[in-house]
Amino acid sequence: MNPDHKAIAEAYNAGINHTTGNTDSYTYAPREYSSVRSENEEKADVLKKRIALELNNMSKRAARGLKEDYEYIMINMNTLHKDMANIFDKV
Repeated sequence: MNPDHKAIAEAYNAGINHTTGNTDSYTYAPREYSSVRSENEEKADVLKKRIALELNNMSKRAARGLKEDYEYIMINMNTLHKDMANIFDKV
């Protein structure tokens, strides 16, 4: 690194980064638009959409056939079973 680049990097690092000055607006995690939009729908419909999305995701991962994908599927099967049981109770 030549002296000019070093001086520029040091000046940049010494400057005030205005994006980190106020972190109050970033205290909550951002939410996906689809989840915000579906809050007004009925719970059973939301569960059905979430189950369909998760099954689609699992089938795509299973098609790849990687070990990590199968581990992901096994981990999420329990929550998928619970969601399906909730739908059976509500219908």
